Amino acid sequence: MGRDGGELMRTILMILMIIIITVVSIDIILYFVKSMSPKGKSSRPKTDRSSFQEGLTPEAEAEEVAIIEVEFKGYKGTYTYGVVQPTVYKGQYVLVLTRDGIRCAKVVADSKTIKQSQLNLPPFLLENIICIADEEDLEYYS
Repeated sequence: MGRDGGELMRTILMILMIIIITVVSIDIILYFVKSMSPKGKSSRPKTDRSSFQEGLTPEAEAEEVAIIEVEFKGYKGTYTYGVVQPTVYKGQYVLVLTRDGIRCAKVVADSKTIKQSQLNLPPFLLENIICIADEEDLEYYS
């Protein structure tokens, strides 16, 4: 079983990788196809900013995303993360998922809401913060 089990495991992992790559590729293609559609032929009614503030429709909410900018200790530059609830403020610490695992980062600007078209990447690729760090988190990640 040792050798055959190893080959079976490699085959299953390869199939899973192909499925994941395919799903991500389809999402990216759909995003760019949607963003290249003609602007004048939208079936959605246009709203001005005042009506947007009074009552958000699900379509209008989907067009905007709340983001924050964070800095990591020992690294230069700021990094952009999405937030589900824009109650994250400058000076707080948050836990975020990075390529190196979960890290603690300092928020360097209050959260702001921007249009998805202003992002440098598709919104589904924007990483979200995990949570606001508490005292135990700060001790653990210091």
